[in-house]
Amino acid sequence: MSTKSITEPRAATDKLGYGGVLVINGYITEGNINLYAFDLACPVEIDREIKIVPDNSGNAACPQCKEVYNIGSGTGIPTKGISKHALRKYNVGNNGGNRFLISN
Repeated sequence: MSTKSITEPRAATDKLGYGGVLVINGYITEGNINLYAFDLACPVEIDREIKIVPDNSGNAACPQCKEVYNIGSGTGIPTKGISKHALRKYNVGNNGGNRFLISN
């Protein structure tokens, strides 16, 4: 359940979505480690400055509206609150060895 929030580009060509990118080492299934990536912006608030905050149980919550999203399973679906929309999910692909590419 390790997470990394990326809010500043490392290179001029980096794109970080609307509110930044949250990467999580999600639940292990069949011995495989699953990496997932989501936009940090809450779909209820639709504000770049209001970012979801992950916890160590596979969830992330919005500090403004208190919506809770499931990120550990890779779905980003709301589990508590009023939202009908999941977090914006990005694709994570292995770019060779220990390098990964996050894309739309």
